[in-house]
Amino acid sequence: MLNLDYFRNPRFSGGATAISIAFFSLFGLIFLLTQYLQFVLGYTALQAGLRTAPVAIGLVIGAVTSPRLAERFGTTKVVAYGLFILAGVLAVFTFFGTTTGYVVIGIFVVMMSYGMGNIMAPSTDAVMGAVPVAKGGVASATNDVTRQVSGAIGVAVIGSVFNSVYASHMASAVAQLPPAAADAASNSIGAALTVASQLPASAGAALADAARQAFVDAMGSALWIPVAIAVAGALLVLRFLPPSHLPETAEQRDERPEPKQPPQLPT
Repeated sequence: MLNLDYFRNPRFSGGATAISIAFFSLFGLIFLLTQYLQFVLGYTALQAGLRTAPVAIGLVIGAVTSPRLAERFGTTKVVAYGLFILAGVLAVFTFFGTTTGYVVIGIFVVMMSYGMGNIMAPSTDAVMGAVPVAKGGVASATNDVTRQVSGAIGVAVIGSVFNSVYASHMASAVAQLPPAAADAASNSIGAALTVASQLPASAGAALADAARQAFVDAMGSALWIPVAIAVAGALLVLRFLPPSHLPETAEQRDERPEPKQPPQLPT
């Protein structure tokens, strides 16, 4: 069972918070980015998937370099550094348009995941090191739960804001359509492009252009949420997350497993 007193340890709660912010932002961005690549830039589902693969490059680089940075500058500065990178890159994503080239997108995808690498490795170390060795499994499970829950919340929150803004931007473009088609086009860019393909050429092109523009406008609005949360998280980390592990408490010493004694040989 998870001892809620662990959250009183700023290393534990600070590390869990930083990881939560990272995955809240990542899942929300990937939810929009894959649609952006397919419906706005025109890639197939496979092509869009391959173009999100560079996320792994930045994660690996950040995960490899962040432990050395943490040894030199402390966990606090490295995690805050990663959160500021994440916020900055997400802010850049808000300015992407209907003709942004993939080279630009790919560079910022790698930069974003590099920032995440600098958050995840030191934060995980903070969470795992803040509990007794015997409770390492509990800390690991907590780490996994925070990732999954925050990621799901990120998709829900960012997706909901995105959908609301997209629908409002599409209101005038679908005003002349039949109610069923207007409702579908206002709720999904994929549906809007399908409806556009069934209209006369000029009307269809106008609806498709409006849907793509509404998508990038809505994406730009929705992504300011994780930008603000990442900046706030970085400031909280600078304020509360200790740069290194705190001295072992009496409780941790009591819960430390007893060392195994070597077997006694018969005399």
